[in-house]
Amino acid sequence: MRCTVDTERLRALIKAQCSLPAFAKKAQMSYSTLGRALTFGRADVKTAQKISSVLGVALEEFATPDELKKPKRLRFFVNTDKLLKLAEATGKTAISLSRLAGLAPPTFGDVLRSGIANLKTLEKISALLGVEVEELIDKDAGSPPNGHTGKKLVKAIPCRIDQARLLELVMASDKTCSRMGKEMELHHGTLSQILLRGTANLGSVEKISAYFGIPKEELIVEIKARSTPKVDSAKRQDAG
Repeated sequence: MRCTVDTERLRALIKAQCSLPAFAKKAQMSYSTLGRALTFGRADVKTAQKISSVLGVALEEFATPDELKKPKRLRFFVNTDKLLKLAEATGKTAISLSRLAGLAPPTFGDVLRSGIANLKTLEKISALLGVEVEELIDKDAGSPPNGHTGKKLVKAIPCRIDQARLLELVMASDKTCSRMGKEMELHHGTLSQILLRGTANLGSVEKISAYFGIPKEELIVEIKARSTPKVDSAKRQDAG
C-alpha cells in the first residue's frame, strides 16, 4: 500500500533535525528513496513508517495512506426518456439488458425507475446500447446525493499529457509542486502524481494551463474515451 506525502511538511520536519543526506543515513534508506518521496509526494507505507519512526512523529503528521482517501463513486442523473427509447428498440426486457451488460438483473430497471446511476453502470449500459456515455446523462439536471451534474462529466475525462513540457514549466518555477498544486486548487499531491504518471483529468489540465498562462492544448497529447468498446448488435442478439 502507498500513501500521499505532504512534501513541505516532511521537508520541514527533517530539516528541523538534520540535513536530508544525514537523515537518509539515519533512517537506513537510500537518499534517492527519500528524494522520490520529497519530489513526487508518494511513498510506500513501509518507507513512510520508517521515516515517522526516526522523526519521532505520527505518520499522519506528513502522510495519508491511500485507503483513507478512497473517492466517492460518481453518480449522475440519467436521461430516462432517452434510455427507455433505446431499451425498447432492442425488444428485450430490462432484466435481459442487465444481464447482457454484465450487471445484476434488477439494475437496468432500477436505473429507469430512479433516474440515477453511477458512472461504471452507465459505461456498461452505453456500451451495450451502442451510444456514448454522455448521451445518457441528463446534463440539465441538478446533482444527485453524493454525485455530480452532467456538466461535470466533461471535467472527469482522462487525458495523456506532455510530461516533458509540464516538467519544464514546473522546474522554471521557484515553488514546490505542493505549493503550486495548492495555488492551482488541486488536491494535495495531484500535481506530483500527474508529473509521475503522465495522465490527468481534463479539469486538472485546465487548472494547470490557466496557472502557467498557456492553452490546455499545449499540455494535452491525447484525450481518452470514457466509454467502453461498443458491443456488436449481432452478438447481442445471439446472447439474447
